[in-house]
Amino acid sequence: MKKFIYPLLFIFPAFSVAQDSTLDAQSSFRQVITEEMIKDGGAFTLADIIALSDKWNLTTIDGVTAYLSSSYLSLNKNQNYTVLLDGQPLNLNIFDSYNLTMIPVALNQIDYVELINMPQIYFGNFTGRGLIHIHTKKAEKGFSVQGMHSVGNETGDPGPYKFTEYSSPNVDKINYILSLSIDAAGANWYLKGGTTYSDNFLTDPSIKFRIANLSTSFNKERYSTYYGKFGFNFLESKNEIFYGSSSGYDYFFFAPHGNEIPVNRIYRHAGLSGSINKRGNLSLRYSAVYSLNSLKEWENKKNIDFDFTTENYSATIEGKLTGSRFNLIAGLSYDYTKGKPFEPLINPDLIYKKIYGEFSYRLSDNFMQSLGIMALGSSEITLWKGFFANKWEVMRGHFIESNFAYFQNLFSEYDSYWNWYFRGYNFSEAQPRFYQFFGEINNGSTFTADVSYSFKSERFKAAIQGSWRSFINQNIEWQLYLYRIYESTFYSSPVNIFSEAGLDVSAFNIELEHHITSTLSHKIFYSFQKDLEGSSLFKELWKMYPAHTITYSVLFKPVPTFTLWGRLRYTSPSKWFSYKYVSSQSGGLYNKEIESGLLLDLSASKWFWNKRIWGSIIFRNIFNQNEKYHPIGARFDLRFYLQVHLYLNSIFI
Repeated sequence: MKKFIYPLLFIFPAFSVAQDSTLDAQSSFRQVITEEMIKDGGAFTLADIIALSDKWNLTTIDGVTAYLSSSYLSLNKNQNYTVLLDGQPLNLNIFDSYNLTMIPVALNQIDYVELINMPQIYFGNFTGRGLIHIHTKKAEKGFSVQGMHSVGNETGDPGPYKFTEYSSPNVDKINYILSLSIDAAGANWYLKGGTTYSDNFLTDPSIKFRIANLSTSFNKERYSTYYGKFGFNFLESKNEIFYGSSSGYDYFFFAPHGNEIPVNRIYRHAGLSGSINKRGNLSLRYSAVYSLNSLKEWENKKNIDFDFTTENYSATIEGKLTGSRFNLIAGLSYDYTKGKPFEPLINPDLIYKKIYGEFSYRLSDNFMQSLGIMALGSSEITLWKGFFANKWEVMRGHFIESNFAYFQNLFSEYDSYWNWYFRGYNFSEAQPRFYQFFGEINNGSTFTADVSYSFKSERFKAAIQGSWRSFINQNIEWQLYLYRIYESTFYSSPVNIFSEAGLDVSAFNIELEHHITSTLSHKIFYSFQKDLEGSSLFKELWKMYPAHTITYSVLFKPVPTFTLWGRLRYTSPSKWFSYKYVSSQSGGLYNKEIESGLLLDLSASKWFWNKRIWGSIIFRNIFNQNEKYHPIGARFDLRFYLQVHLYLNSIFI
């Protein structure tokens, strides 16, 4: 009888998956990228780590600031996914832009990165646009020192490549990174601290002259971060105090302006988090965080400056009751953000109060259902978010999963420029000639449906997933960029903001992984997506995503201390409607279409000195293809990177 009941349960309307269950640990809707995978894949920055996930789409203008979308849950221009660092939320989004380089953590301090690709409730956060949770390494007992040095270079520099087919514009160096961290730990306590400094040289013609039109500097982005952490166990609790500080000088792409603007970024974070276990089946988790996020003036030729800061206070407390066949989670969350430009705002405060609950139940040892609902209240309205998931192990190693979600979003939840404009902020270069509204700004909603089949054996894994996205009553921004060739800059026609826009999207992907031997494995991933019915402008904007993506990767580890890795990636063309006229206006320097690409990356890594030193050499775009991720972004030529990590762990015990 159960054979007939279980399939019927998958069609019920629905809402979450409890992240702590054994069944869900193998979910195709969740991915964990470990330190070993980061090293094997030649990740050089935090954005490189996300690029190792085939289910996250990435675009970038300069190779540093990344625009991400998880499993087609949003347009790349809507950067409202969630970022956590060791359980504490990072309030990094400002004017719909994340810069992951500002996260106060070094690459060699990351233990693993957890990626949630579907809507869930995750410790007070509804992951309707995806979630990135960075988990750092625990301090080892004794005293430890770790360091990292990385540098990259394009092979088109003058020298042996000058008169060859690989010649390209001069780039002195790219992505110079240096970090140092010191740890100390005892039986019930630990201390961690560190600093990172990085440079990125912007000398590609696609952005070099555009930046030079404003910048009085030397086309170099530079960042520095510092952090300190103190953890202690007390009675039945584990607690952690974290402070991080980041600052950077870079070129912030501001969409209403159409160009990069030199800015001084500042980010500060202070948080307390922990967990309390009581009698085995009852536990509590909590966090309390303060953060400051600023875009400040960096000297430029035309005195075009930001003067905007947000301060955020958030707190979450969550209880979990575990039974033999169920998990029950209930939580409260409070979030307060204050906008603080030079001139006071009319309405500077954003306050959200959330109450949520999840219930997961095992009907049998091989079937689980989970339901989660969240109510989000503000001074304006109360909205609902929810999702339901099923996981069924049909037979040993064979799984069928489904995830259905429906959620509403306040316009103010998207940290766009226009949210703050309505509250009184006026960036001088964007007003008043750069905007017009069509219809009343409203609160949109989204329905998602995902079903997957996966199989796993000792040497073989396979997964097939189908997805549906229905965006309802969304507010979309559309603008047309025009190019002044004599200034090498863009200017924008009025930004048109349309309300009540909708779009239906379908997607399909298949993943096959085969461990040929204990030392050799390979994997292929194919993804197809297509916009269906919806608003014509929404459909045009969606064409920024390639219809087809194929990735093939190989990993060869003949001995535990040496690894070879390669990845071949094909993407079909994509079209960016906002840049439809720039090809003729720029003399072919820019184009509205990003051509199809076939990119080959290789890396080789080796441990030395009893695993105290790890070194890697990484080659990107070996075929020297036209590697671009944004119509006005840099062209990334054939290039190489070198990394060295130093681990002097537990020096004194």
